[in-house]
Amino acid sequence: MAYYFGSCYLTPNEVSGLLSCHYDEMQQSENELELKQSIQSQIENILSQLDVCQRYFTSNNDDTRSVVHVTGSTVDGFGLKGCCLDLTLVKAEIEVDDLVEAVGEMKEEVCRQLENITVNHRLVNVSMIPCHRVPILEFTFQTAEPGEGATRVECDLSIRHASSIKNTKILHWYATQDHRVPMLYAVIRKWASRKAILGARNGRLNSISWKCLLIHYLQKGCSPPVLQVINKNCFLQRQERYGDDLIEYNNVAELLQGFFVYYSRFDFTNNRVAIAKPSIPQRTLDEKSHFPVFIEDPQDENSNLARALTCDNFIVLIGCLRVGYHDAIRLLSDEDTTTRTAPAHRNLNILPQDWSQCRLM
Repeated sequence: MAYYFGSCYLTPNEVSGLLSCHYDEMQQSENELELKQSIQSQIENILSQLDVCQRYFTSNNDDTRSVVHVTGSTVDGFGLKGCCLDLTLVKAEIEVDDLVEAVGEMKEEVCRQLENITVNHRLVNVSMIPCHRVPILEFTFQTAEPGEGATRVECDLSIRHASSIKNTKILHWYATQDHRVPMLYAVIRKWASRKAILGARNGRLNSISWKCLLIHYLQKGCSPPVLQVINKNCFLQRQERYGDDLIEYNNVAELLQGFFVYYSRFDFTNNRVAIAKPSIPQRTLDEKSHFPVFIEDPQDENSNLARALTCDNFIVLIGCLRVGYHDAIRLLSDEDTTTRTAPAHRNLNILPQDWSQCRLM
């Protein structure tokens, strides 16, 4: 099957080629990763010398200092050029699997005291972003003095955020199981950003939610499944079969198309998105009244990664998904889609035949 985009027809293989080229261009380079690891080391040294960190992370009978873990896209296998450097501050001697979440008061006190950090003008624009569960210290790190050709890297620092470290490990496992996983995420994220449906601070879906949506689909929404299911401790789970009404996808272009078809049909009202369970969990009545979408945190089934999504933005999200494949490929073909509105199904002559069966939940 060929699809018509603007002035040319594209076969699935040609679309796959576009996806591959886009990922090669957008993926985080080794040099950028090394730079961020160097920044992580410098920030760790800066923080370990502060009184507030010594008070919370050093015991009376030892000299163990605090350490900074890199988490998120930088190291989870989904890294793209210019992605934010996510960090979390923990006590050095504690094993990752033994980490527990810090209490909210302790997190906020540490973050508020760290707000005033300025070391040789390397840390600038330091501010605390309040959050219900995890306050974030947001800042920009400059690799050199201003005016000396400094590289600026955006950073987010959390305090003893145990689940971020563990989720990074899980996401890395999924990203390395099939080379198409980060390739698909790169274009989905770019599309979501262009359609203004990315960013929890604006009442939209955050990056980890999009990663979980992709992984859930590759586990349960395509035949044969691209990814197996592992639990929060990275043990494989026995997976239920969802093959009766699924389409077989043979290449990355068809997988991308299937992603948008799957979530245009997905019953967000009654079902959760869950990557750590072999089945699709049902939502409770209480959840339905509070959240339009529930995406389980792999570390805590009662925590909703999509809790920031507003009802208005949910409606926008579904509208975008209905024509998502069309717009994503236009984006890769350098044809702007920022002002494009979602037309009726009957006008979409480039979409698969079964698209008319999609329904708005």
